[in-house]
Amino acid sequence: MSAKNTDLLRRSARLSSQPTTSSSADKKPVPEMATMVSDAGLKIKQGKWVKRPPRYGAKHDTLSEPHDLGFMLVEKKSWYYELATSHVWLWDEHIDVAFYYLRKKSRQFTELKQRMVTTVDTFFTSKIRSLWRIHQSSPVNFDWGSCESILKIMTGVQVQSGSSWFDVNTLLILVHLADLKHWVLVKLELTSWTIEVYDSLQHEGRHNTRVREGLECLAVFIPMLTERINLFDVEKREPPGIHPIPVTIMKDNPKQANGGDCDMFTIKYAECLLEGRDVRYWVIAERMQLFREWLACFFWLHAKRKIEKTYKSDDDVNMDIG
Repeated sequence: MSAKNTDLLRRSARLSSQPTTSSSADKKPVPEMATMVSDAGLKIKQGKWVKRPPRYGAKHDTLSEPHDLGFMLVEKKSWYYELATSHVWLWDEHIDVAFYYLRKKSRQFTELKQRMVTTVDTFFTSKIRSLWRIHQSSPVNFDWGSCESILKIMTGVQVQSGSSWFDVNTLLILVHLADLKHWVLVKLELTSWTIEVYDSLQHEGRHNTRVREGLECLAVFIPMLTERINLFDVEKREPPGIHPIPVTIMKDNPKQANGGDCDMFTIKYAECLLEGRDVRYWVIAERMQLFREWLACFFWLHAKRKIEKTYKSDDDVNMDIG
């Protein structure tokens, strides 16, 4: 790795070691981040509303070599552009890659393993929502065999670098609320059998009601699924039965300042909760542009190191989002 890249990662470690308040937050992107993204040939419009991704054209958008990010292969520059540009909505693939590296991180460090936290991918909630609708329409005739893929995720078989729910106490679940066009993070505690919702939008009017309605599939259907795998027949967990899980919408978590960063807030909430950090001091609306550039450059540098064969495994990488 070049000296410039090494200095960049060292600076990342320094900035990641201390909490930030909104009054002390750097509102300008870290110069090295913008430089790295610029060097990659990406078009960044900092501080401007971008209604749609840039049209590079096939010739200019295609990377010279696909980037292996473990969860997927990235072949387009626009993938990094969308991730690094404030207000631009992220694709499921952006969030899935970030959560993949959070799961890697949770298994890499002893202190994080001891926290017994894991995450899932976007497929999990979309599949549960689909199954829940079918179950609602005909509970008696519901085919539980159709839940095989979800049950494999819960037992740690069918999610990359995922842990079995038998081995953790906390699940971090990303949820897209389609009617609100909005992402929230759900923290499911298996020991206390509670759901905490981290929502980056201001809670006004019917918003909370619609959030609760959107999470009904998790609060009601997950207890049924845990019975299918006998989750509470082991260790010393108290069987909670199949009653709906109580849902609490958190009030003190930081809120977004625009209409396009809920997805990045969800990633940042998850990082903090996985590491035991207080979201009130680590998730700062004024730093979302910084966080987005940091994450884009982290993925870019990580993929380049793979191409240069500095290492081949995702197991020796530490994702910090500023």
